[in-house]
This record gives sequence, C-alpha cells and structure tokens, in this order.
Amino acid sequence: MKKIKSGFTLIELLVVIAIIAILALVVIVSYDGVKKRARDTRRRADIETLASAFAMYRLDAKTYELPSAEVTSISGYVNCGAKSIGAYLKTNGYLSQMIKDPSHDSTSGPICTADYMYFGGPTTCTSDVASVYAKLESTSAGDTAAGVCGYTTASIPTNGMNLAKDLN
Repeated sequence: MKKIKSGFTLIELLVVIAIIAILALVVIVSYDGVKKRARDTRRRADIETLASAFAMYRLDAKTYELPSAEVTSISGYVNCGAKSIGAYLKTNGYLSQMIKDPSHDSTSGPICTADYMYFGGPTTCTSDVASVYAKLESTSAGDTAAGVCGYTTASIPTNGMNLAKDLN
C-alpha cells in the first residue's frame, strides 16, 4: 500500500506568501493616499475657518491689517509663538481654537513652518485685501496657487504653498 503525502510544497508556500505581500503593499500604498487626502481636506477646512476669522476681524477693525503691537509679524506664519497671528485671532474671539496643520504632532508647541500663511492689509498689499495660504500634499483642479496680494507659489518666502483663499 502506498502512502499519500499531504501538505504543501515549498514552491506553493512561496507563491502564496508573494501574493499576500503584493496585496499588503497595494493596501499600504492606497492607505497612504487616503491619509494625504484626509489631511488636505482638513487643511481646506482650516483655510475656510481662517478666512471666516479674518472676515469677522475686518468687520470689527475695518481693515485686514493686524495691530503690529499685538502680533510678532502682521503677515507671514499663522502659528508661530505666543504673539502669532493665530494666537491673536483666538485671544480676541475670532477663532475658537488654534489652527494647526494635521501632519504635526498635537502635543508639540507652535510650529514655525509655512503650513498656513497670511499676507494682507495695506502694509503688504496694494489695497485692503488679503490672502491666506495652505500647503497641500496633493493638489486638485480647483486649487489656486496665487492670491490677490500678488504672492504666488514661487514668491512666498517659504515656497510650497499651493492653495490660496482670497479675502476681499
């Protein structure tokens, strides 16, 4: 009587492992794209929130120019230090919470990078208009790279901005 061998050969096992590895790679790559799009969606919402905050500020102050005594820089980074543009808007009730880029750790302090920027007011623009900017990880057809202040992707001090929201 012959014995029947049961089990898998080494080749069969290697083929199954290779297929599983390829499927895992496809899932990981697509998941990374989903995370980027989710962070960009948050950035777009943050830009709208900043635009609303500046619109409320303009109603009160009649200008987009921020008081230079209360902010470190009247144009530039939104979140950078205790006297940042974002801190001023939050302290004065125009923002309910600080705007923070979703790719940064939530426990770290102010991020002095060009994730969100603001340029506006008569000091930096030719008229009383302004723009807020965000740095997206991936752009789509509706994204704007230049704002009304004449700043473009290439002329913003720290390049890489690829979404502009005009405030006028």
